[in-house]
Amino acid sequence: MTRTNTRPLCLRSPNMDIPGLYSGLSFSDTVTFIDLVCCLRPTIDLLQPSYHTAPPQTLPAYIHDFLRACLHIPDDIAKAAWITLGELAWNVETGDHSPVHHMKYVRMFLEHGYCRGICKWVIH
Repeated sequence: MTRTNTRPLCLRSPNMDIPGLYSGLSFSDTVTFIDLVCCLRPTIDLLQPSYHTAPPQTLPAYIHDFLRACLHIPDDIAKAAWITLGELAWNVETGDHSPVHHMKYVRMFLEHGYCRGICKWVIH
């Protein structure tokens, strides 16, 4: 994955005091993180009780590892990204939940998701 924008993200949020987040994610990485969470939401939803509509406080380990691998980021940055951006990503209305929306991430899902059992739920 080629990074075109290496400048750190600058957001205003109560969670933005997490050390390392500013230097750990570029704007491009942040957009990818949010898009991947949108793609993964149906999978994550299956793991929660049906009455629970909010994002989980923490991600399942295999999804956390998938996001780390896709973005080439360390564990602490991936955790900080979920704490800071998880609710935003969870509530994004893409307007397009079709497989076409997911197509730009197929390579990531095949490379990093298949071995974690993610591809079969997201791509199909």
